[in-house]
Amino acid sequence: MLQEKNFLMAGYGFRYFTRDPSITLCFQQRYAPFEVDRLDVPDGNYEFVRRDTIEHPPADPEHLFMDSENWQFGLTVDERIYMNVNYVLNNYWHPVALVDNTFREGYVFPRMIDASTDFHYSTFFPNDEQLLLNRIGKLGGGLVHCCGVVHKDKAYLFCGKSGAGKSTTAALWKAQGHTLLNDDRMIIRMLDGQAVSGPSPWHGSIPDLHPELLPLGGIFHLEQARENHAHSMPLMEGLGCLMANCIAPFNFKDSMTQVMDNFAQALETTPSWHLAFTPDEGAYHAAMAAIETIDHGQLDA
Repeated sequence: MLQEKNFLMAGYGFRYFTRDPSITLCFQQRYAPFEVDRLDVPDGNYEFVRRDTIEHPPADPEHLFMDSENWQFGLTVDERIYMNVNYVLNNYWHPVALVDNTFREGYVFPRMIDASTDFHYSTFFPNDEQLLLNRIGKLGGGLVHCCGVVHKDKAYLFCGKSGAGKSTTAALWKAQGHTLLNDDRMIIRMLDGQAVSGPSPWHGSIPDLHPELLPLGGIFHLEQARENHAHSMPLMEGLGCLMANCIAPFNFKDSMTQVMDNFAQALETTPSWHLAFTPDEGAYHAAMAAIETIDHGQLDA
């Protein structure tokens, strides 16, 4: 009997299915807000199978993208993508996925403990993120380290690496009554000529996820400081900061070019600010003041 689960993230649709009755499709709770009944044309289509039911082509040693103590990622000799993970305690390399070189379709391999039980490490972070962010990258979308909040039916993003203040910012905006989309990873894309943003399933310390796809209102780049102040950034400076915070599909030049081109296009109509802030309510008001200058057709100082 066919089992399937469908997820919609920032307008991108992903379908997982299996024909194997011994496999149960199981995803972490963070995926639940994104689940939909069906997808007419999935952007990604992945079948769960047992690793021993298909032939695994040899790896191409000339195209090994990553080879660490616990992760392998590269091309096979027939130009498909493979991902393997090492369970270090028992030194066991397990195939995670084997997909075509656009990441559009292929196989996912749950780790089978016995005939009736799955350990679904293949759909746990970071394995699941690697698969989907690379597919999103092939389509021109980018996954960015930022928290996303809603103001006047638009998404506003606050970008920064770990420790920059994303979760603090998310909490400040929640306290002011705004909806939090995601406190750590948002997707930016162009859709029908408009810059839009929606949350990914991968959150930080705040588990709130609201899978809305909204017009992109503005982007703030965070820096902790002794006082609160926002100043606007020119397009190229904003693009550089955005790419620095992108969780990029850097193994693929075509994907990186598409992501950068789409980000540049998004910033043509989306303001960027540098936000120096202290972790208090004043940071919220500084950001709101910057937004209001744009709403009123003014430039912020």
